[in-house]
Amino acid sequence: MMTNLLLIPFCLAGAVLDLRFRRLPNLLNTAMVICGLLVTASSGSLGDLASHAMHVGLALMAGGLLFYLGIVGGGDAKFYAAAAAWFGIGQAWWLALAIVFSGGVMAFCWMSARLLATRSISGRGRDGQRVSLPYGVPIAMGAMIVLAVQDSIVGLLLAMPG
Repeated sequence: MMTNLLLIPFCLAGAVLDLRFRRLPNLLNTAMVICGLLVTASSGSLGDLASHAMHVGLALMAGGLLFYLGIVGGGDAKFYAAAAAWFGIGQAWWLALAIVFSGGVMAFCWMSARLLATRSISGRGRDGQRVSLPYGVPIAMGAMIVLAVQDSIVGLLLAMPG
């Protein structure tokens, strides 16, 4: 659906902000959730809206757990939940899988680049501070992958019963 393409600018903004400033602002996440739910409400049923809202809640709990465990930052957790607003609960596994896959590809590229630059891959910067992967990028990539697949022939085939 064309209105779902509104997700792309949010994803691109989040990826750029996280790469450049290592921040995913609450304003971006809030606008992303509101817009995702409004798009769903305008084009779907009450059941669709409930499904998307449940996905936001589930993603917020999962992201909060990952934040608590020190795996991702708080902005990453909220950005993941904001991306979830654009997809129903039935697509939760697809979104999580696409994000994990994108994160793996990005981590491989990041480590390869550091090795080619003859730096260690210890995760420390020049000043000794810990350098982490800006996970907003794989979240944005994963959301755009699921968006592309859901509107394709593959998405239609995956959605077909039995």
